[in-house]
Parts: sequence; C-alpha cells; structure tokens
Amino acid sequence: MKSIRLRLITLFTALILAVTGILGVIVVNQFTRVLETDAREQLQNTAVVQARYIESRRDAELQYMASLAQNSILLDGAIAQDQRVAFLEAEAARAGYDAYVLADLAGNGVTQNATGDTVNVADRSYFKGAAAGTPTASDITISRVTGEPVILYATPVYQNGAIAAVLYGRKEGTSLSEITKQVSYGETGFASLINNDGVAVGNSNLDLVKEQFNFAIADEENPDYAELAELVRSKMMTREPGFGDYTLEGKDLLVGFAPVEGSPWIMSVAIDQAELDAQVAEVRNTIIMVIILAIIVAAFAVFLISGTIAKPIVATTEELNRLAGFDFRHDAHSNAGKYINRQDEIGTMLKAVETMQQNVQENLIEKLEHIAQGNLDDEVIMVGDNDQVGPALQDTQAAIKTLVTDTNMLVTAAV
Repeated sequence: MKSIRLRLITLFTALILAVTGILGVIVVNQFTRVLETDAREQLQNTAVVQARYIESRRDAELQYMASLAQNSILLDGAIAQDQRVAFLEAEAARAGYDAYVLADLAGNGVTQNATGDTVNVADRSYFKGAAAGTPTASDITISRVTGEPVILYATPVYQNGAIAAVLYGRKEGTSLSEITKQVSYGETGFASLINNDGVAVGNSNLDLVKEQFNFAIADEENPDYAELAELVRSKMMTREPGFGDYTLEGKDLLVGFAPVEGSPWIMSVAIDQAELDAQVAEVRNTIIMVIILAIIVAAFAVFLISGTIAKPIVATTEELNRLAGFDFRHDAHSNAGKYINRQDEIGTMLKAVETMQQNVQENLIEKLEHIAQGNLDDEVIMVGDNDQVGPALQDTQAAIKTLVTDTNMLVTAAV
C-alpha cells in the first residue's frame, strides 16, 4: 500500500507537470505567432525606412544636378567647348558620375567628355520629365552609349527664365545594388529592389540587374519562382507597403516591401524562416528547462510540505492502532505527543484521542479493577450524553450486586 506522503508527492507533481506543460504549449504557440507577426511588421518597417533612404539619396542627386544646371558655363557661348568639357569632366569625377550629357530640347545630346559621343534621348522618360521642367531620375536602363546598366539624373537648364536644354548625369547602374547590399536584418536578411514591372534594379547578385531579370514573369521559365512571382504581381506591384511569404530554392522566406515614392522602384527585405524557427526552438527549449526545474523544485517543496501532513497522520495512526489493541495507557513521549498542540484537525483529533484514553482509564479500567476487588459502590460518571460505556458499567455493577445478594441468600439458606 502506498503511503500518503508518496500519494501527495505523486499527485501534486503530476498536477504541476500538467499545468506547466499546458502553459508551456500555450506560451510557445503564442510566442511563435507574436514572433512571426513582429518579424513581418519589422520587415515591412525596414523596407519603408530603406525606401525613404533611397528616396532621399535620389532627391539629393537631383538637387545636385539642379544646382549644377545653374552654372552659366553650360550655355555660355563665349566659353570654348574644350573648357566646358574639362570643367564637367572634373566635376563628374568629383561627384562620382561617369559623364554628363547636355541635350537640346529635341533630345540630341552630346557627352561632355573627351569622346564627345552623341545620342538622341527624346524618347526617354527622364528627358521628357526634365524637358517639362521637373528634375527626374531614370529607372535602371541599358545605356545607348556604354551598353551597361546605368541610372540617369536629369534636370532642366534655364536660360533667360526659359528651359533651353536638359542636363543629365550618368551613373553606374550598380549604385542601387550597393545600397541594397548594405541592408541587413537578423543573420539571414537581405534586400532587393525591383521596378514597377518586376525587373531587378538593385540586388546583391549584379547579374540579375545586368540581365534585367523580371521576377514578375520568372515562373514562366522556372516553376520554382511561382510563389515569388505571384507575390510580386499580386502585392508588390500594387505599390502598397505590406508583407508576405514565399518558397524559393527549398527555403521558406518572409518578406516586407514598400515603394520608393517618386520613383518606379519597390524595396523589399526578406529573411529566412529557419532563423525565426531557430529563435522559437530556443525559446521552446528554455521553457522546457523552466518546466523541468519547476517540477524538481515543486516536487522537493511537496516532499517537505507532505511531511508536515503525513507525519502527524502516521503518528495518529500509530496511536489509534495502539488503542485498537486495548492499550489505553497515556504515553507523553509518543510520536503523537509532538502534534497534540497543533491548531488544526490533527491537534483536535489527538486531543480527542487523549481524552478517550483518560476516560477509558478513569471510567472503565479503574472501575473494573475496583469491581474485581469487590468494590461495587464506586460512582460511575457519564462522560457524554451518548455515553454507552457508563450505563453498561452501571448495569454490570447492579448485576454483580444482585448476584452477590442472591449468593448470600443461597449460602444462608444452605446453612
């Protein structure tokens, strides 16, 4: 038979295990949802911040071009062309441009360097915007002069208060990719920049930019891009900040995105789902360790607490077993004596046991001893309204007295 102490330890340990286990599962599931929601929102916020940074960089370049366009050297007929070219070549080298091109309003441009290459850009959107009076940045485009990806910043050139020409500067198309390379999120996060058509304009893989890789239609040739292409078409190309997820090359990824205002670009920041899963696993393992420690501590606490419950009960049981063997002697040094003054049910029960021992000793055993010695006149005291021993003892005394009387009568008669 199991002891009450073992039962208490088993019961409370099982209860603690169940409660902490349920709470642990709830906490892990809740944390997983919160972590993923937070990650998506943070990815979106990061994309918004980076989009604003690119916007500020573009605006800074356009402001610079607008400032440069105010230099009178551009349209001053008194200045020799070689002098103008020397100035603009030096300025391009200083500002990080490949070259500047000065175009008339018909779109006929002359590269302001030693080569003096000519080009017609009348059909280019950046030229049209600048010719209309708005400084404009181009999308990443393939240069008609160099054949390489470039980005162009164009601004109107005023003369006598009217637009007389368009000045634009040509920068390498890798400039946006350099910005995206510097974007990070966690350990696996990376950034990418596409335009409104889904074409890569900024990516750590420069080949995608040079090839004008289109993510929106990439699934037409490679089914692996199906989820990403659908995400680009259905969400990113709407130019609304948001987030989503997709699988590519065996990896599950979360992504946040936001448009670069005033440009055809859309910034996205993605992270490998495995990194979030690792964080969840770390939290789960921590919770499991906490649960194990809680069970150990709780089991030890139950062990100590159960002693304060089980030991008095065991001592009381020993006392009752002694009474069951008709041993009604009071032992002040018994185990039960340690707990008789407790202010709880154990103390009350032991006091009742002590009272019963005293009553049996005084009102039963002593009376029986007196009867055995021939003393039939001891007063029998009732110890309670429902006392059954007292009346039985009185009846015994009366019966013995009657027996004695009858015996005396018989003896007298016999004599």
